[in-house]
Amino acid sequence: MNSPDGQLEPKTSPAARRRVVVGVVSVTIGIGAMLLLTLVQDRIRTLRQEQACRQGDASVCLRLEATYRAGKRVSMDDDVADEFRGVAIAIERRDCDAHDAHACFELGVLLTESPPHLRDPVTASSAFARACKSGLERACGEPK
Repeated sequence: MNSPDGQLEPKTSPAARRRVVVGVVSVTIGIGAMLLLTLVQDRIRTLRQEQACRQGDASVCLRLEATYRAGKRVSMDDDVADEFRGVAIAIERRDCDAHDAHACFELGVLLTESPPHLRDPVTASSAFARACKSGLERACGEPK
Protein backbone atom coordinates (compact mmCIF):
# COMPACT_ATOMS: atom_id res chain seq x y z
CA MET A 1 0.00 0.00 0.00
CA ASN A 2 1.29 3.48 -0.81
CA SER A 3 1.39 6.30 1.73
CA PRO A 4 0.35 9.85 0.78
CA ASP A 5 3.99 10.68 -0.08
CA GLY A 6 4.27 7.70 -2.39
CA GLN A 7 6.30 5.46 -0.08
CA LEU A 8 5.42 1.82 0.35
CA GLU A 9 4.08 0.96 3.80
CA PRO A 10 4.55 -2.51 5.18
CA LYS A 11 1.42 -4.46 5.89
CA THR A 12 1.03 -5.26 9.56
CA SER A 13 -1.76 -7.15 11.18
CA PRO A 14 -3.87 -5.58 13.92
CA ALA A 15 -2.45 -8.16 16.36
CA ALA A 16 1.11 -7.10 15.52
CA ARG A 17 0.21 -3.44 15.99
CA ARG A 18 -1.38 -4.25 19.35
CA ARG A 19 1.79 -6.06 20.45
CA VAL A 20 3.87 -3.02 19.53
CA VAL A 21 1.52 -0.68 21.38
CA VAL A 22 1.47 -2.95 24.43
CA GLY A 23 5.28 -3.11 24.35
CA VAL A 24 5.62 0.67 24.13
CA VAL A 25 3.08 1.17 26.92
CA SER A 26 4.85 -1.43 29.10
CA VAL A 27 8.22 0.27 28.63
CA THR A 28 6.69 3.67 29.36
CA ILE A 29 5.02 2.38 32.52
CA GLY A 30 8.27 0.70 33.59
CA ILE A 31 10.25 3.91 33.13
CA GLY A 32 7.57 5.88 34.98
CA ALA A 33 7.62 3.42 37.86
CA MET A 34 11.41 3.63 38.09
CA LEU A 35 11.26 7.43 38.12
CA LEU A 36 8.58 7.39 40.80
CA LEU A 37 10.60 4.95 42.90
CA THR A 38 13.66 7.20 42.59
CA LEU A 39 11.62 10.23 43.67
CA VAL A 40 10.24 8.36 46.68
CA GLN A 41 13.73 7.13 47.67
CA ASP A 42 15.12 10.67 47.34
CA ARG A 43 12.32 12.08 49.50
CA ILE A 44 12.90 9.42 52.17
CA ARG A 45 16.64 10.21 52.13
CA THR A 46 15.92 13.92 52.48
CA LEU A 47 13.48 13.33 55.37
CA ARG A 48 16.07 11.21 57.19
CA GLN A 49 18.67 13.93 56.70
CA GLU A 50 16.24 16.57 57.98
CA GLN A 51 15.66 14.46 61.08
CA ALA A 52 19.41 14.04 61.67
CA CYS A 53 19.90 17.79 61.26
CA ARG A 54 17.20 18.59 63.77
CA GLN A 55 18.78 16.08 66.17
CA GLY A 56 21.99 18.10 66.16
CA ASP A 57 24.20 16.97 63.26
CA ALA A 58 25.45 20.27 61.83
CA SER A 59 27.28 18.60 58.92
CA VAL A 60 23.99 17.06 57.73
CA CYS A 61 22.32 20.47 58.02
CA LEU A 62 24.99 21.92 55.76
CA ARG A 63 24.52 19.10 53.22
CA LEU A 64 20.80 19.87 53.22
CA GLU A 65 21.54 23.55 52.76
CA ALA A 66 23.62 22.71 49.67
CA THR A 67 20.93 20.33 48.42
CA TYR A 68 18.20 22.98 48.61
CA ARG A 69 20.42 25.76 47.29
CA ALA A 70 21.34 23.69 44.22
CA GLY A 71 17.96 22.00 43.76
CA LYS A 72 19.43 18.49 43.92
CA ARG A 73 16.67 15.90 44.54
CA VAL A 74 14.44 18.75 45.78
CA SER A 75 13.01 21.98 44.45
CA MET A 76 15.53 24.79 44.65
CA ASP A 77 14.64 26.91 47.67
CA ASP A 78 17.05 29.48 49.14
CA ASP A 79 14.73 30.17 52.09
CA VAL A 80 14.79 26.52 53.15
CA ALA A 81 18.55 26.42 52.53
CA ASP A 82 18.95 29.43 54.83
CA GLU A 83 16.90 27.64 57.50
CA PHE A 84 19.24 24.66 57.44
CA ARG A 85 22.28 26.96 57.57
CA GLY A 86 20.64 28.66 60.57
CA VAL A 87 20.16 25.32 62.33
CA ALA A 88 23.83 24.45 61.70
CA ILE A 89 24.88 27.82 63.13
CA ALA A 90 22.69 27.26 66.21
CA ILE A 91 24.19 23.80 66.76
CA GLU A 92 27.76 25.10 66.48
CA ARG A 93 26.91 28.08 68.75
CA ARG A 94 25.48 25.73 71.39
CA ASP A 95 28.55 23.49 71.24
CA CYS A 96 30.90 26.49 71.26
CA ASP A 97 29.14 27.81 74.36
CA ALA A 98 29.81 24.37 75.91
CA HIS A 99 33.56 25.04 75.37
CA ASP A 100 34.05 22.89 72.26
CA ALA A 101 36.96 24.57 70.43
CA HIS A 102 36.19 22.82 67.14
CA ALA A 103 32.58 24.02 67.29
CA CYS A 104 33.81 27.58 67.91
CA PHE A 105 36.04 27.32 64.86
CA GLU A 106 33.21 25.92 62.73
CA LEU A 107 30.90 28.66 64.00
CA GLY A 108 33.44 31.25 62.91
CA VAL A 109 33.72 29.65 59.49
CA LEU A 110 29.93 29.45 59.07
CA LEU A 111 29.44 33.07 60.05
CA THR A 112 32.24 34.17 57.73
CA GLU A 113 31.29 32.08 54.69
CA SER A 114 27.49 32.35 54.87
CA PRO A 115 25.44 34.22 52.29
CA PRO A 116 25.79 37.99 52.92
CA HIS A 117 22.50 38.33 54.80
CA LEU A 118 23.57 35.63 57.29
CA ARG A 119 27.15 36.78 57.90
CA ASP A 120 28.15 38.03 61.32
CA PRO A 121 31.83 39.04 61.32
CA VAL A 122 31.81 40.22 64.94
CA THR A 123 30.48 36.91 66.29
CA ALA A 124 32.76 35.01 63.87
CA SER A 125 35.79 36.85 65.20
CA SER A 126 34.77 36.11 68.78
CA ALA A 127 34.26 32.41 67.94
CA PHE A 128 37.70 32.19 66.32
CA ALA A 129 39.25 33.88 69.37
CA ARG A 130 37.54 31.41 71.72
CA ALA A 131 38.77 28.47 69.63
CA CYS A 132 42.32 29.88 69.59
CA LYS A 133 42.26 30.53 73.33
CA SER A 134 41.15 26.90 73.80
CA GLY A 135 44.29 25.73 71.99
CA LEU A 136 43.00 25.17 68.45
CA GLU A 137 45.93 26.61 66.51
CA ARG A 138 44.26 26.76 63.13
CA ALA A 139 41.76 29.24 64.60
CA CYS A 140 44.55 31.59 65.68
CA GLY A 141 45.25 32.80 62.15
CA GLU A 142 41.64 33.62 61.38
CA PRO A 143 40.41 37.22 61.21
CA LYS A 144 39.96 38.79 64.61
